[in-house]
Amino acid sequence: MSGLKEQLFQQYAVIGLNKLLTEYRILYTAKKGDRFYYQGITYEIGLPNVKNGIEFEISSKIPQADLLPGVTLDAYFGKVKQFIRKTKNTPASIDMYSIIRDTAEEEDRERGYVKLKYFYTEKDLYNDAEIVKELRNIAQGKSKTQLSPIPEATTLAGKLVLHLIQERIYARAKENMALLLKANEEVKKKLCKK
Repeated sequence: MSGLKEQLFQQYAVIGLNKLLTEYRILYTAKKGDRFYYQGITYEIGLPNVKNGIEFEISSKIPQADLLPGVTLDAYFGKVKQFIRKTKNTPASIDMYSIIRDTAEEEDRERGYVKLKYFYTEKDLYNDAEIVKELRNIAQGKSKTQLSPIPEATTLAGKLVLHLIQERIYARAKENMALLLKANEEVKKKLCKK
């Protein structure tokens, strides 16, 4: 069983990821569950897992129906992976997975997905010196941080840490999703029908 700290980090990481998902579902086309649709591709933001840090996944469906003749799921995935690896926000893992579904017709239909897994330690999200400095700024009325009510934390430092977890997971996930959107946009130009 996880401790209270992990449960609170999980709760506030979920809030940050849900905030981002809500923005994308308003900006683009909302789909069932934790998904949205943009330029012919379905994207998903998964729930975080907290253990020695915060881990979450984002994924996108490979646009199989739009692939040029002879272009495979593996080829598309390889190009997306290559694009992602050239950036500073390299995920902990980049994988492709397939789901095979029975359709109303007599044949099974395979759907391919690109899955990026990101992992952030506490030190990636905040540090003690930053907390002390911000607490000093709050006490002196110099802080720009707007802390929303956080009933689970009884100290100002605790509230600030949970606020930073929520905001930094949101910001990192937004950067990561923007990268996946851009990767798909670039790869589609080369490997998909116009």
